[in-house]
Amino acid sequence: MAEGVISDLVAKALELLATSTFKKASSWWGARDDLKKLGKSMEMIQARVRDAEKYQEEEGSDAIKLWLRRLKLVLYQAGDLFDRILTVDSQKQRRKQNHKVHFFLRSSSPVLNWKIAGKIKSIRKQLDAINSDMAGLNLPSYQHRVGPSPQMALLMNNRATTPFVEAEDVIGRECDKDKIIEMLFDPKYDAEKVTIIPIMGFGGIGKTTLAQFAFSDQRVQNHFFPLKWAYVPEKNDRNAVMGKIFNSFTGRKYHNLQMKDLEDGIRESIKGNKYLLVLDDIWDESGDRLIDLGNLLKCGEPGSKVIVTTRSDVVAKSLGTIKEPYRLGTLTDDQSWNLFERLALDTPEEWLYVRDAQCAKAQHTIGSDIMPILKLSYDDLPPALKQCFAYCSLFEKGYNYSQTELVHLWMAQGYFEASSRDIGDRYFLELLRRNLFQDPKEDLEANITSCIMHDLVHDLAQNVAGHESIVADESSSSQVRDGLIHVNLGTFKAPPLLFEARMLRSLFSANVECDRLISNFKSLRVLSLKDAWINRLPDSIGRLVYLRYLNLNDNFIKYLPQAITRLENLQTLRLQNCSRLKELPRDFTKFPNLRHLAIGGSSLTTMPPGFGTMANLQELDVFVVEENFAIESNLASPNKEASSSLFTSLKHLRIDGTKDSLSISSRLCKLESVEITHGMELRSLMIESPSSIRDLQLNWVNSGFCNILKGDFPFIEKLTIWVNSEELEEGNTSTYWQGLRSLRSLELGFMKNLKKLPPGIACLTNLQALHIAYMENLTALPDEIGNLSLLQELTITCMDKLIALPEEIDNLSLLQKLTIARMDKLIALPEEIGNLSKLSYLEINYCPELRVLPLSLQGLTSLQELVIEECPHLEERYSVKFHGRDRHLLQHIPDLQFR
Repeated sequence: MAEGVISDLVAKALELLATSTFKKASSWWGARDDLKKLGKSMEMIQARVRDAEKYQEEEGSDAIKLWLRRLKLVLYQAGDLFDRILTVDSQKQRRKQNHKVHFFLRSSSPVLNWKIAGKIKSIRKQLDAINSDMAGLNLPSYQHRVGPSPQMALLMNNRATTPFVEAEDVIGRECDKDKIIEMLFDPKYDAEKVTIIPIMGFGGIGKTTLAQFAFSDQRVQNHFFPLKWAYVPEKNDRNAVMGKIFNSFTGRKYHNLQMKDLEDGIRESIKGNKYLLVLDDIWDESGDRLIDLGNLLKCGEPGSKVIVTTRSDVVAKSLGTIKEPYRLGTLTDDQSWNLFERLALDTPEEWLYVRDAQCAKAQHTIGSDIMPILKLSYDDLPPALKQCFAYCSLFEKGYNYSQTELVHLWMAQGYFEASSRDIGDRYFLELLRRNLFQDPKEDLEANITSCIMHDLVHDLAQNVAGHESIVADESSSSQVRDGLIHVNLGTFKAPPLLFEARMLRSLFSANVECDRLISNFKSLRVLSLKDAWINRLPDSIGRLVYLRYLNLNDNFIKYLPQAITRLENLQTLRLQNCSRLKELPRDFTKFPNLRHLAIGGSSLTTMPPGFGTMANLQELDVFVVEENFAIESNLASPNKEASSSLFTSLKHLRIDGTKDSLSISSRLCKLESVEITHGMELRSLMIESPSSIRDLQLNWVNSGFCNILKGDFPFIEKLTIWVNSEELEEGNTSTYWQGLRSLRSLELGFMKNLKKLPPGIACLTNLQALHIAYMENLTALPDEIGNLSLLQELTITCMDKLIALPEEIDNLSLLQKLTIARMDKLIALPEEIGNLSKLSYLEINYCPELRVLPLSLQGLTSLQELVIEECPHLEERYSVKFHGRDRHLLQHIPDLQFR
């Protein structure tokens, strides 16, 4: 449990009760007065719940924790009730719009009315009991002041750091220290008034230790004067931060001084001195305050340095003056074992205890003090992000978190409105920015697609999720307790006690006992039966009226029961790789809230009747076009039925298999990306203007695609063509590219018979990224490639006969990233590469005939990373490992890797 989460749930419930939609729905049920009383009960509790959350982590707070847990469970019940009222009201409104009268609904209304009234009274009774028990908690009032909780404030005070560390106490950071010291002494910064070097990483990874290690080095001590250290974790308290810096330079107290006095004192202390200042553990992300601080620190002599340690990407980028912050990684396995041995336990019993208790978990380990440090990062999150982070505990360590998948899951739990998908994306990136995610993977457009979570951070997620979430193992039965909300069974069978957890909202299972699981958990928002080896879905699936996310990927299902169409609230349905699934239910279009549909890898031969009427659908991975049926009619007016929605919410569309001609209507007004695959006979493509499409992919479109390129597509910004075709020959392409004048990214691949890239691409003057792959007969790139003056990224891979790059490459003055891979015949790189003054990343991968690098690389001061992989001659010549004779020529590159 965490500060702000429960009070946020109460606030959202009261906000919902106050909406006109809910008031109207509750009036229809005759429940308006009862719900008003329920709201009053919530308001009484809301006044003190923040106090309870504030003090729940203090010693002797067990009663507070229990009280909050009871309240949260009742709020979940209230959420189910509110969902039920809105769902039935939504059904009523749609039937009214369709001018249909349903005797069943009319006759059952008194029964439903009675059930809802009874549920409201039950919830009110529980809330009143909780309210009565609140007096016995003896909660002190914190009067809504801004600042850390008492426990957090105490921890921050106890963590106050000092500048020195004994070298023998530091394990595994020698190389990191050398790199920091190298930056401190780098002559290219000598003329700068101040160089600010951020060290960034998640809590407890060793940022402070590294700063101490560098600070204590005798070379550093002899080079700078004065050398000062300030521990400044305060947020939204400029006086405290400036005061501590003032104190570090002057030794004077600061509490009664004005801001001007503090700034003048700092300015006077550093004036005329080449100083070194370490600002340890900065949290304050205010842009204005960071800018003011950076300007103040410019008053010293040129060559002065500031080291900043922080968990925040915002702090690092706003305050840092170097190109990229120093991102501190984890220790190697050998270093970790060395550290473990240093802290070894004394008796065999202690070793067994650590082993059996999962040594990373804070409450059971030799490093138990790491969890409070890590938890500072969690405590700093807003309530919605705290829930999102805790939800990540449902997956095993080392799990690759897909941004799309996680956002859909968070959406299903109601952590943000379903209509605001972009908020979920921002949440994901915010967790990455705060170093709670790491190692992001990107697509060709540099959009982040997935991340992983460090094991210690995963322990933190499990710690804050508490008894609400479990990932099954051999001891799962002992973990099932009251208040269990989210469960990942994996391949384990459900323990008997699990079936008593009636409040379950998430269930992940790869076990075939799905019928019993489904029928027992009526409050589910998320159900994943991925890879469960099931061949049928039970009719009981239709009873999960709150379900918003259903994952049936990788199963042997042949059909979906008609009952599935009763899932009114379903937002995401995943049916990928259900290879035996040949059709969708006839009433499939009755999902009023379906936004994300994935059917790739299924055996569907057509889309269901009326598919175009699904007004909220935003993401569709595959659109199946039946033979001899025009796709425009499928999209605009499927099966000859009039459609007013016309997929007006659809953002992503994949079309698998199409013939002859294809027309995409401009009425698909939110469509952002289109992928056309296996269109072996596609000969023409028309996209009506104006169009919102920015990304067009043509994969395995075997013929006629040059006619497609003759069209006018001024709106396309990214184009991918993977095609085994004999077209696109030189001299036959003068008009192919002119209609793509806004193109920023181009990817060409698998054109096996192409001997030379057409010069016509030179007209793509806005191109920023070019990727060329799998052209086994291509012998040269056109000289005109030098005309792509805005190009920032160039990737050339799998060119069996390409022996050289054109000299005109030096005209690519903005090029930042160059990747050359799997070029069997490449024997040299042009010396003109040395003119690429912006180049920061160069990768050379599997070029077995390349024996020497251009000497001009020595002048590339912008080059930060050079990766050489599977190039034996280069490794022998330039690597330290082989004592290469020319290894000194690459010493200026900060990150040099041989793989």
